[in-house]
Amino acid sequence: TEAFVVGLIDRLPQLATIQAAGADPFAAYYDAGFDHYAPVTAETVATAIKIGDPASVERARRSIEATSGLVTAVSDDEILDAKAMIDRAGIGCEPASAASLAGVRNLVRAGKIAPDATVVGILTGHLLKDTDAVVAYHLHDGDGAPRPGANRPVRVAAENEALARVLDDAVHG
Repeated sequence: TEAFVVGLIDRLPQLATIQAAGADPFAAYYDAGFDHYAPVTAETVATAIKIGDPASVERARRSIEATSGLVTAVSDDEILDAKAMIDRAGIGCEPASAASLAGVRNLVRAGKIAPDATVVGILTGHLLKDTDAVVAYHLHDGDGAPRPGANRPVRVAAENEALARVLDDAVHG
């Protein structure tokens, strides 16, 4: 809102708040029409947003209302799949930051954001901030289902030619 107040932009952007499904009291508050707020016991792999009782609930409500904003919650699997997608783009972030992409993807699928809309997603947490969930995602299949973005480690002989073959296979199949 500051950019609008000082005249840098001519309209307020529509904000979207994305929470992890295991730590989503604000999403539940939004779904209840902002009539009833209840803290939760937070549980999510996205440790930076593992907050069951956010301190700024009413300020967040005012921001969502002022911008006709959206609120949604995303599963840990959706967060980790979005994280893998971000990784493939060469950008390093931790799982909580990837929740923003997971949420936008869900909001587009639900028809709440147009597929051709201009969206700004904010990634604030560094890749090395929360590595445990990321390593587990790439090394394990969780419930046995293949992870769509899993990038398994590959052993390569300590020779330039061996590395070149592995990279060529990765790029060209």
